[in-house]
Amino acid sequence: MTKLTSYTCAKCGGVLNVDSDQALFDCPFCGTAFDMVDFHRKEILSQAETCLKRNEFISAGQKYDELYSKDPHDFDALLGLILCAGKIPDKADLVNPQKLIRHDVEKARDAIAEYAGFWSRYPYFEKLTEVLSLSLKYQSLVNEKGYIEKSLQNSIDRFRKSHRFYPELMLKKQFREIADENRINADRVNSGIKELEGQLSVLCNELKSLEPDKPELTPSRMNKTEFEPQIEAVSDIVCIKCAGPLVLDKKRKLYECRACGVAYGTSLFGEPNRKAKEALIRKEFSEAEQWYSFMLMLEPDNFEALRGRLLCSVKWIRVSEKANVSNFTVKTLISQAEAALEHASEQDKPYFRKYIELANCWKDVLDNESKLKSLRTRRDDLIEKRENIVVDVDYDTDEDQKYIPIAHDTVTRSIIELESKMEPLEKALIEAGLQKDMVCADIISFDNNWNSQKASENK
Repeated sequence: MTKLTSYTCAKCGGVLNVDSDQALFDCPFCGTAFDMVDFHRKEILSQAETCLKRNEFISAGQKYDELYSKDPHDFDALLGLILCAGKIPDKADLVNPQKLIRHDVEKARDAIAEYAGFWSRYPYFEKLTEVLSLSLKYQSLVNEKGYIEKSLQNSIDRFRKSHRFYPELMLKKQFREIADENRINADRVNSGIKELEGQLSVLCNELKSLEPDKPELTPSRMNKTEFEPQIEAVSDIVCIKCAGPLVLDKKRKLYECRACGVAYGTSLFGEPNRKAKEALIRKEFSEAEQWYSFMLMLEPDNFEALRGRLLCSVKWIRVSEKANVSNFTVKTLISQAEAALEHASEQDKPYFRKYIELANCWKDVLDNESKLKSLRTRRDDLIEKRENIVVDVDYDTDEDQKYIPIAHDTVTRSIIELESKMEPLEKALIEAGLQKDMVCADIISFDNNWNSQKASENK
């Protein structure tokens, strides 16, 4: 699968954007030659680690698998595949039991067994198997501890609710009795957890010491040769970084920007729309955004690229009424839609205005939800407070007890006032939600028609 890659020359700092379909042998700016096998490996590892940190485990797995296919004994590739299997975003978690048990420890251990024929030269993986096996036991005890604590809290809550009029001293006594019933199991689990933490601490220190040293991967310096690039100016393509004109080097198949020191492989301008869509479907939004940007270098008003960059900015594959939207999403959506409007053709501008309309609808929904949440919380607190006010119709008309019905009525009036404030907000929320759904439907309908038209053109 073609991947977008950005290289930086270690000598002159020139930046070169290419994809994996294009072989490169020297820097287009200073002529320094590189050992591309090592350099490519370093870049793939860097990309894979970035994907791991973003929890993009499928993409990271593809990159580690690329290295593994070239060398099944590659330590970093094997470790990366194990991390991806266990959905572990950072290898540092392997020596941190508290973090490790948050991931799929069992699948990570199964992955070690799957690649057993290739890691025999590394004692690290045998020790890692011990760490993961012990972590499974540790994970089980921590889960059991959580269950015991939750069970205890539920018992206390149920008792408090059913005996809320008991004197506080009696409640505390009952709570102690409930806690005593759980103490035996709790002590057993806590003892087991403490023992396992000690064992894991020793194993993790041993694991750290077994990690092989990484060789420093630097570009190999071959003899610099003089070269005469075959160049010609390209007037219709501008640099994505600085908007300067690009120059085509036919010999190296590169577009160079002499203004900011960035170069682009010619293969980037072959099928960027297909590559962008594939990245978008995989939810690799950063890569998809770069491909769409290359499309805009060739055609600044390209509808598909403007639409794609807009979706990437809010991390959507497509517009949906049920999208998880925050105030940050709303601001980003408006900003990116306005940017798209600046470059879109006149016939496409109404489409991007719909996104601004959608963002404003979402803003109204979020504003009303926020106001209602505050009022609902206050109302629910008052309802609970009113339920705890005991009104006995047969109480003695003692002066000290006259406040009870008065307090009950006062709280009731406050609840009614809050509900009267909530009513128009709830109505506005419904209206904003309906308007938002209508705008979403308009955008979805346009997208469906556009996709159908593109499919017909490709037949």
